[in-house]
Order: sequence, then structure tokens, then C-alpha cells
Amino acid sequence: MKAGLTVFLDNGSSIQIDDTFVNLGLISKHSVYCGSVPFGWAYPHGYLTISGTTPIIAIKSAAKFAINSCTVSNGQFTYDIVTEYATTVEIFVFDVPTAFGTFGLQTFREDGSLCFDSSRKYMRVVASYDYAHYNSVIASPPPIPQGDMALVINAFIGSVYTEYDGGHDNGPTYFNAQRDMLFCNTANGVISARYIYTVFSNRGGAGNGSPWNSEHNRASFQVIDVSGF
Repeated sequence: MKAGLTVFLDNGSSIQIDDTFVNLGLISKHSVYCGSVPFGWAYPHGYLTISGTTPIIAIKSAAKFAINSCTVSNGQFTYDIVTEYATTVEIFVFDVPTAFGTFGLQTFREDGSLCFDSSRKYMRVVASYDYAHYNSVIASPPPIPQGDMALVINAFIGSVYTEYDGGHDNGPTYFNAQRDMLFCNTANGVISARYIYTVFSNRGGAGNGSPWNSEHNRASFQVIDVSGF
């Protein structure tokens, strides 16, 4: 440790805040209403656009939710959140912190730049889970600590497939698309999850196409303590 602070605990362990300390901090908090149902969906969506560097969002919701997509353009991040019924979700945005306080504890790097500031609301990860298959989450909901908790879902969960029936080379192409997703929230001391799918049909183009599919079974979550945020 070239610069920083070490705190020694009664149990013999220590907490070190040195020049290598890195953590995201709370940048903003938003309430987003998920109520509009896009074409082809049976469940309501809500949208949030923020500016950032490498943001991570943690969500609190009475309804189970999923992050349908995140698009990035010119430093703007737009999230599409879908819930199992119309509701308002609370979103905590964590990113590289830049604000600093006028009191509390600060540590600095060897070059004099600010490394840690106790006034920043750093992300507090209290539990982390990673599964090879999301069925494990549904069968045995993982426990979470008591308190004011929000959930980070790291990746799209589920599968997508499309079936084509071209009829003949110059005729219309019919296709069906199914999208399966894992909806989750923190409720009753566990990560509660259910498997939901949406199906839509359409037609267009000409000639035959080849069926394709893509399946993603992993499930990964972080539980964030947002008490006081």
C-alpha cells in the first residue's frame, strides 16, 4: 500500500482502503412507471434514459421484473424494463463517482488524487449468486439479508427462437418468434422468480428462410443494500 488507510478489527482481520480502491457510487435515483404494453407483448414496459460512464442499475419493485434491453448512444444509456403487471419501480443508478464531501474521511492516492470519500454512497453488495441454469432460482429461491434491498440482474435470461414457413420461393414468409425471460424481485427474504414468455406472429419478406434459435440459461444476480439511499 503506497497510500491509504488500514483499519484492524477485533477478530484479527483488517479493512484496507488504499490507492487501488475502486467502487461505484450512487449517482441518481428514479421512479419509473411501467404501464405501456408494446406490440407483441403481454406485459407492461417502462423506460429510463441516463448519462453515464459505466452505469449499473439496481431495481426495487413490488412486481417481478426483467431488463428487456439497454441501448447506448453518445454516452446515453436507455433501459427498457418490463414487469409482470403495471407498477412503479425504483431504480438506483451506480456509476464512477465524481462528487466529494466537505467533512468525513478521505484517502488519497500517491499522486494526490482522491481515492475514497466517506460522503459518497458507495454500492453495498450484500449477496451475489450465479447459476448455470435459471431453473435453480425458481426451484430454490436464494435467501437475501433483511433490510432495504434492490436487485441487479446481470444478463438476459431465457431463449429466443424463430420459425419460418416460406411456402414457395417467391411467396410470403411467415414467422413466429418466442422470447422467454426470467422475471425476479426481492420479496419475503428471498430472490423470487418466475418464468414468463411472450409470443408474437408476423409476416413479411419473400422466399424461404432458415429456422434459428438462441438459448441462454445462466442466471446471475447481485443484491444491493440501498438503506439510506
